[in-house]
Amino acid sequence: MIQLSLTIAVIFSVFVLAPGYMSTVLRLQVTDVYLFLAPAVIGMLGAAFYLGQYGRHYRRSRLLIGGLLSAGITLMLIAIVPYLLEQLSATWLMVGFPVVFGFIGGVEFGVLFIPAFTVLQEKTEAELRGRIFGAMFTVVNAAIALPILVAGGLADLFGVTRVIFGMGLLLVASGAISALAGRRSPLVPPSLSANGKARV
Repeated sequence: MIQLSLTIAVIFSVFVLAPGYMSTVLRLQVTDVYLFLAPAVIGMLGAAFYLGQYGRHYRRSRLLIGGLLSAGITLMLIAIVPYLLEQLSATWLMVGFPVVFGFIGGVEFGVLFIPAFTVLQEKTEAELRGRIFGAMFTVVNAAIALPILVAGGLADLFGVTRVIFGMGLLLVASGAISALAGRRSPLVPPSLSANGKARV
C-alpha cells in the first residue's frame, strides 16, 4: 500500500507540475499540456486493455516492480532529455517529446495500478475487504492532497525538472527495494500454491 500511495502522490504531482513544465522546460504554451496528458490517458487505457486480455500470463509481483522501476526511469528521462536536446540543438523535437513520453508513462502507470488493485481485491478476505479498502482510500486521499500542497512550492525552490527527477528516484528506489525483498508484491504477501510453497 505504501508503494501504491507513493505512486498516486507522484502522478498527481506530475499533473500539478505539468503546466509549468510545458512552459518553462519545453518552451510550449501552458495550454499545450494536453500533448502530455492525452497520450498518458491513452497509454493507461491501452495497458488496461492489454492486461485484461493477457495479464494472466504475467506474475503480478513482477508487473508491480517493473511498473515502479520503468515509471521512475521515465520521469528521470522527462527531467533530463529536454536539457540534452537543447545541448544538441534539437529543440524541434520538443513538440513530439511530451506525446511520446506521456504515452510511455501512461502505459507504465497502468501496468502498475491495474495489478495492484487486482491483487488487493483477490487477496483480501470478503469480511475484511470493506475495512481494508476504506483504510486504503484514506491513505490515497492523503496522497492526493500532499502533492497539491507541496509540489508547487518544491518546484519554486528547486526547479520543476529537479522535482520530477527526484520523484523518479523515489519510484526507482521503491521498485528496487521491493525487488531486493524477494520480488514479492509490494502490496500483499505472495499466495501459497497447492503444495504450500510461496509463489512469487
